[in-house]
Formats: sequence, C-alpha cells, structure tokens
Amino acid sequence: RLTATAVMFFVYLGYLALRRSIPDRQTRARRSAILGIVAIAQLPVVHFSVYWWRTLHQPPTLLRPDEVQMDTPFLVAFLAAFSLFTVIYALLLRSRIRIEELEAEADELMASSAVVAGDAVSTPTGRPS
Repeated sequence: RLTATAVMFFVYLGYLALRRSIPDRQTRARRSAILGIVAIAQLPVVHFSVYWWRTLHQPPTLLRPDEVQMDTPFLVAFLAAFSLFTVIYALLLRSRIRIEELEAEADELMASSAVVAGDAVSTPTGRPS
C-alpha cells in the first residue's frame, strides 16, 4: 500500500509539472485531463490493497461492512476533522474557480483590446489608411 501510494504521489507530481510546462491553455487542460484519467486507475489498487494483501496490512478500521472497530472519541475526532477539511476544500476550490474565471476574463480583455496591425499604420498625411 505504501509503494502504491508513493507511485500515486509521483504521478501527481508529474501532473503538476505537466500543468506548469505547457503555455497554451487549451493544450495544457487537455493533456492534464488525460493524465488525470489515466492516473485514477491507481486509486482502486491503493484502496483494495488492504483486502488483497491481508498479511501485509491491518484490516480496515472504519469502513468495515460488519462493524466499526474504532473507539468513540477517535471516531468523533476523525469525523470532525474530515468535515472541517471538506469545508476548507470547498472554500479553496470556490476561490480557485473564481481566480480561473478572472484570469479568463483578463485574457479576453487583453485579446480584444490588442492593437491590430492595420490600426497602427497611418499615411504620411497622418490619416489612417
């Protein structure tokens, strides 16, 4: 499980490097999406490794089909932390989406207000051609 998690970590680092290396927005988004779809195949391996290689790992503690084998204080702390991190993630995601929207608007404004080559050319009399 640790090895599979390490592989997932390095694939994620590769994903981040890919996002930084391609300047074209559309190409970057497409290639990153493809890598993300391919990388998601590792997730079931990490999750089910607890069941597949039982001699190497402890059995599941929280998501057992028959019963939860976790003391109540630990379970409450886990659920509180999980809920809080979910809320923080949602807030950060909302901020990130807003930043992306603002960047797209800025790019659009830059493209629409750019000087067209013909606009900058004028005749010797000073009147535009």
